[in-house]
Amino acid sequence: MNNLINTEIKVETKNEIKFINFEEVKENLASRIKIYENLQVEFENLKECKTVGIKLRKLKKAIDEKRKEIKKEFSSTFNQFDGDCKKLSLMVTMVEERIMEGIKVFDDAEIDEKRKEIKKVMLTLDKEYNFELTDYDSKYLNKTYTLKQIQEDLKSVYDEEKMTLETESIKRKMFNEMFEKMNRESKAQMKQSFFESKINFRRHSIDEIENLLKDVFGGFKEPTPTPTATATATTATTATTSEKIYKVSLEVTCTKPESIKLKNFLILNNIKYEGKIEVIKWAKYWKWTQ
Repeated sequence: MNNLINTEIKVETKNEIKFINFEEVKENLASRIKIYENLQVEFENLKECKTVGIKLRKLKKAIDEKRKEIKKEFSSTFNQFDGDCKKLSLMVTMVEERIMEGIKVFDDAEIDEKRKEIKKVMLTLDKEYNFELTDYDSKYLNKTYTLKQIQEDLKSVYDEEKMTLETESIKRKMFNEMFEKMNRESKAQMKQSFFESKINFRRHSIDEIENLLKDVFGGFKEPTPTPTATATATTATTATTSEKIYKVSLEVTCTKPESIKLKNFLILNNIKYEGKIEVIKWAKYWKWTQ
């Protein structure tokens, strides 16, 4: 029993339930129903079988009523004990809740203080990275997270956002160039703002943006004139002398800032690639994987 309780809880359990003559009753019951075990219900003895069925139901009912009687007697005793224990628990709960509410006041104040510290860290990082982030992971408010861990984790978050913003900026630049070129060649005189509202530069890839532009501007192209013999010959020559396309598989080991530069280089030079940046935690370096 808990040390807070000086008086031991004692329970009277002498009135145990014990079926004193179970074997005697079992033997007597077996002898009474044995004569009916092989009774076959037929049309000729239907009336007799119904009488036997009634007797067996009454016998079963008598046994069940005795069971319920004993259960009720002992249940009432237990229910009284159960209610008394709940009263004792309620006495403890009333005091416990008051103390826990007081503890919560201090815990909430500690969390508020931690929020302020996190905000300071984020304001410093806002100035360092020259952009603002307002949200952070709620796990930082756990007591297990130290301020140093939060600073390191937030720096990674800002690095990720920096890479995303730089990539987004490159996508916008490439979009502007593609739009101006297609708009000029098709003579469509489309408004750039209309397209920008339809594109999510953070989510859409360069290929997706280019395909969107091609789909729209494709409808404004003038019919291609029938090529002359000279033009055909020129086209054939161009086709033969066009550059071959190569597929190069690379695995690059580098730091995270270096991986950002690599990705931006590929995008700026219009080099198509497939892959992602994967963190190899055990080695603590970044790996470019196909």
